[in-house]
Amino acid sequence: MEVNETRPPVPSSEDFAHLGRGVLMGAADIIPGVSGGTVALIVGIYERLVTAISHCDGTFVGHLTHRRWRAAAAHIDLRFLVFLGLGIGCGAVALGAVMHTLLEDYRQFTLAAFFGLIGASCWLVAKLVGQWRVGEVIAAIAGAAFALWLVQQEALNHPPDALWYVFLCGVIAICAMILPGISGSFILVILGKYHDVTGIIKSALHL
Repeated sequence: MEVNETRPPVPSSEDFAHLGRGVLMGAADIIPGVSGGTVALIVGIYERLVTAISHCDGTFVGHLTHRRWRAAAAHIDLRFLVFLGLGIGCGAVALGAVMHTLLEDYRQFTLAAFFGLIGASCWLVAKLVGQWRVGEVIAAIAGAAFALWLVQQEALNHPPDALWYVFLCGVIAICAMILPGISGSFILVILGKYHDVTGIIKSALHL
C-alpha cells in the first residue's frame, strides 16, 4: 500500500534571494539615517511587502478561524514574509552588535560612512522616480522639509527605563522602518534608546 507523505517544501533560490534582501534591509534598519524601506524599494520588493502586510485583514482572520491554514498562509504571502523576516533579523542582529562598538570607538568615521550611505540611497531612489515634473519636485521638497525637521529634534537625555516606554519606542521605530526615507534607528536615537538597544544586542552575543 502506497503512503503519501507530506514533506515540507525545500527552500528555492527565490527564497534565498528574499533572505539576502532581508539581510540588507535589517542592516539598513540598524543604521541611523538609513531606511530599510528605502532598501526594499531599491531591491524591488517594497510593493510586495506592503501588500503582504496589508493582507493581515478580516479575510486572513476568517481563514484562521476556520483553520484554513494554507489559505491563510497564501493570503499574506507567508513564505515571502518568513524568509524576508529571517533575513531582517539576521542583518539587524549582526550589524547591531558591531554598530555599538563603532559608535563608541570610531564615531566620526562611522557617521561619515552613514552620510555616504544616505547620499547613495537618495541618488538611487531619485533614479526610480524617472521623469521629474512639478508634482514630483513638490513632493520631494515636502519630504526633505519633514526629514530636516525630524533630524533637528534633540535626543532625550534621560528617557524612561520603563518597559512601556521601550515597547512604545519599538512600535514607533518599526512603523518608521516601513516608510522609505524614514529611519527607524534614527527615531530610536531621538527617543534616547538606540544606544541601549544596540548594547543589548552586543551583550546578548557576548561581544
